[in-house]
Amino acid sequence: MSEKEELKKEILKVNYEEDMFKISVGDGKYIFGVRTTDEAYNGVLAKTSQYKTLYNTLKDIDSKIKYSFEEGIENTYSPAMNNNFSIIAQEPGSREEFLAYYFSENALFRLSTLWDILAQFYNIFYNLGIKKEKIHYTEIFNPSRERSIPYSDKAKKINSYINEELKRYEDGSLTGTHAFVKNLRNKMTHRNSPSITELSNFDINIRNHPSFIFYEMIKDYTFVSKELKEILNKIELELKRLLENN
Repeated sequence: MSEKEELKKEILKVNYEEDMFKISVGDGKYIFGVRTTDEAYNGVLAKTSQYKTLYNTLKDIDSKIKYSFEEGIENTYSPAMNNNFSIIAQEPGSREEFLAYYFSENALFRLSTLWDILAQFYNIFYNLGIKKEKIHYTEIFNPSRERSIPYSDKAKKINSYINEELKRYEDGSLTGTHAFVKNLRNKMTHRNSPSITELSNFDINIRNHPSFIFYEMIKDYTFVSKELKEILNKIELELKRLLENN
């Protein structure tokens, strides 16, 4: 199997159910949403409604990430891209190269949102009581915080992954995938495009081939997606238990 096919295979491993968190009221009808007072915040219907809103956002973002991955990979492994690519170029050597980087950047920003959605699910499930505007995954999965005690093992695992030191080896491989992805995003936000090689007083950046960027991003994507599926399974079991007891 080619590298291109391997990457596409990894993407397709991630999938979500269509009707998760739909609340049936019979006759094919469903509750669209629930708004409650603070006192009823932890009610089953209220929590389910919050999960449903987050889940719909998750599915929407995931579908856009997949599209960006798929289109980006097609352009990355095109003949025109590879025949005209130069590591020191400051402009794309082909339309395909432009599109490969374009779709990698699209996926990059949405990938960071998946991490915060994961943290939002933890906030609701474990009743952490943090305002949704204040949620950040690095804090939610910080094992030194007292609030992480109910999920301490998971906090340690995720914290270890997101804080793994970024190291690049002679064979081109690296450790610290999440740090690599986060660094790309920070470059785009605060300094310069990671798709352009720059050697100046402002910044030093040797760009990576899009194939390498997609490879590392997909690793990060599959990691956070696996964690999302695990918390979703816990939520589903808990809601089922609560509904059976009411």
